[in-house]
Amino acid sequence: MRAAPRRTSAPDLILGNEHELQRLFDHGVQIVYSGKAHPRDLAGKALVGKLLEAARRDARHVVFLENYDMRIGALDDARRRHLAQQPAPAARGLGDVRA
Repeated sequence: MRAAPRRTSAPDLILGNEHELQRLFDHGVQIVYSGKAHPRDLAGKALVGKLLEAARRDARHVVFLENYDMRIGALDDARRRHLAQQPAPAARGLGDVRA
């Protein structure tokens, strides 16, 4: 995904509230992001910088896949299809993650 200004709201919303982010992490949520910014896109580059900082700070919960390409995209797609077939969190004994 291209890290463009029109797409910055989702990562900013996720990373912007430390308290809510910690609540998600306490429930086992992991964030995996991959993307690139155009060399002249300062806002996109700033977004990638925020994601890299979050990945350094919370390495168990935030992963930034660098050098994303079609091969990594195919692997990621296979991972998502596998995860979609897994039981819901409540069925795995994690309780209601919306609480």
